[in-house]
Amino acid sequence: MRGLFISSIGLALGSIPMAAHATSIQIDADLDDFTDSSDGKTLTKTTAIDINATGSLKGWDLSMTVSYVHMDAEAASPRDPQLSREIGDSRYQSGPSTAGLTDVKIAAERSVPLARGVSLDLLARATLPTGKASTYLGRGRFELMLDAGLSTHVGTATIWAGGARRFRSQGYESTGRDVYEVYAGMKRPLGTKATVRVDYVRTQPEYRNQRFEQSTSVGLSRRLKSSATLDISASHYRNAYYKEVQTSVSLRWPIQRLI
Repeated sequence: MRGLFISSIGLALGSIPMAAHATSIQIDADLDDFTDSSDGKTLTKTTAIDINATGSLKGWDLSMTVSYVHMDAEAASPRDPQLSREIGDSRYQSGPSTAGLTDVKIAAERSVPLARGVSLDLLARATLPTGKASTYLGRGRFELMLDAGLSTHVGTATIWAGGARRFRSQGYESTGRDVYEVYAGMKRPLGTKATVRVDYVRTQPEYRNQRFEQSTSVGLSRRLKSSATLDISASHYRNAYYKEVQTSVSLRWPIQRLI
């Protein structure tokens, strides 16, 4: 099975509140250490520290994300495609290992209530080419995504659907073609401690006359008695070259509960 995670354990290192004029800022760090098999034979060990800063300003939710990634690729093998989509473009690893900071992503989003319980959801996200593209830590180009969708509540479930336009400047090993994307999803609580979520995304291919990319994922999140959170997910991804199935499990604790 391509892209099957052998193990995936995430530890939330906690949040550090910071005060700022006219906005609230929170910084979170997550440590992820997992091994995956992209070809069903070769194992690639990846360690990532994700830094997330979130805040709010005049009705907009703001965020900034950057990661430090180290991948042990002693055996040359295809990289995990999901990780490739997050931190770079190539599906293949070059050299014995890769380490460094990824591209910085900044985003602004807000939800505007409309009639009959329907909300208009707006999102603008920019990817800054701060990661080194030659080692697959970055895309090597500036990207901008503008997203608009609708969401509503049906019973205890929240459902949403919308579309996005990705403006991609030409960069490292890329045509820079702008692409469209459509998506839909649903989130529903299971009792008082668990939540299930389903997502579907269909993306226009970067190169013309190719098959559309499609991704379907299902996830379950459950709060435990120890204040930890257990996340289990499975996803199926397909593009013009290959299909992939991934599964992952993560266990997160807030650091203030550990001290």
